[in-house]
Order: sequence, then structure tokens, then C-alpha cells
Amino acid sequence: MESHEGYYHAFAWGLPMILLVIVASTGSLGDAGNWCWIKQENYVERWFGYYIPLLIMVVTNLVLYVMIGRGLKTFASVQKVPIIQRLRIYLLVFLISRFPSILNRGFELISGGETSFFLILLQSIFGPMQGFCNAVIYGSTKKLKGQWADFLRSKGICFSTVCLKGGVDEQIPSEFKQEFCKMGSEQDEENANLKNVNIGDPV
Repeated sequence: MESHEGYYHAFAWGLPMILLVIVASTGSLGDAGNWCWIKQENYVERWFGYYIPLLIMVVTNLVLYVMIGRGLKTFASVQKVPIIQRLRIYLLVFLISRFPSILNRGFELISGGETSFFLILLQSIFGPMQGFCNAVIYGSTKKLKGQWADFLRSKGICFSTVCLKGGVDEQIPSEFKQEFCKMGSEQDEENANLKNVNIGDPV
């Protein structure tokens, strides 16, 4: 995989750069409504410079995710199920974040330049959410959740079914909450000490 990294960078950066140079050389960049982008009247540049490559990438990602998912099913590992589920969510986020823009531009093309406030609103909402959603999916692992829990507990923020320090459950006395969080911190210190003890160390 690492031996092909140079080709990946050349394709991922080179092709968009070529398309940008072509579009910019035609004078197509300017006011595009909500965005400073390819002008509304330049349909050819929009579709050949962005949306057709985007559709190709959507289909390519779909095929690759399906192939990876099928390949993972052959492995006898307990981790394959969460990995397959995460791949599906990545693909779903990609489709949800990009489909409104394709739908909006397709409507403009078919209607002869008319715009739809509703479609523009959908594109404005869902388009910028892809990075945030990908970060949430990437960080939704048990290991990272555990690290966040340890960090918050070290700052005196305790989350549990019976203790939510500084949270919404105000019926639990504050003394009990503090004591419960203290017990959790002491347990974490004990676990950390056990991790530092090697099997061969004398007791």
C-alpha cells in the first residue's frame, strides 16, 4: 500500500489542479449565489469540472466499500463487524453530504437556470457537515471513548448511570456524586498501577 502512496497523491492533487486550471482559464469563476465558485451560467464547466468527477467518485467509493466489506467477511476476527459498520456509515455520510448538491445543480440544469431555495438550503446545511460527521465516526471507537472518559474523570467530570457531576441529575446529593467520582479515580489509579507491574516482578 505504501509503495502506491506517490500515485495516490499524484492523482488526488494532480487531477483537481488540472480541472481548476481549465475552469479558471475560461473565466468561469465568480458569484454563484451562496458561494464564490463556478458561475451559474457556466453549466459545462460545473459538470465537467466538478459534478461528473464527483459522481465517478461516488460510484468508485461504493464499489470499493462493497469489495472491502466482502473481503473482511472472510476474516475470522471480532473486529470485522465494527469495521464493516463504520465503512457503511462513512459511505452513508458521503452520500448524504453530497447528494443535495448534485440534486440542486441537476435541478438548475433541467429548469434552465431556475433556483430552488429549499435545495440551496439543503446543500448549505449538509455539504459542510461531511468533515464533522467523519470525525465523529472516526472517534466513535471504544478505545477513544475510554480515553475521553479517563480524561474527563481526571478533570472531575463523572459520567455514569448514577453520577453525572455538574449534569442534569440534580436529585443526587453533591456529596454522593463527589464520593462516587473519587472512587472512580481511585479505581483508575489502581488499574494503572497494576498495568505497570510485570508478571516477573516480586510481590
